[in-house]
Amino acid sequence: MTRYDPSLVVKRLVVKRGANTMYDEAFHTGVNVVRGDNSSGKS
Repeated sequence: MTRYDPSLVVKRLVVKRGANTMYDEAFHTGVNVVRGDNSSGKS
């Protein structure tokens, strides 16, 4: 029997607005926390 363990690994997140980089962060293995004010667009 073959077991599938689907996963998604995000190594880096870059958010751009036009030519400007608004957010650029590299993530590490394990738990990474993105925090910010309410209604700031984290989700």
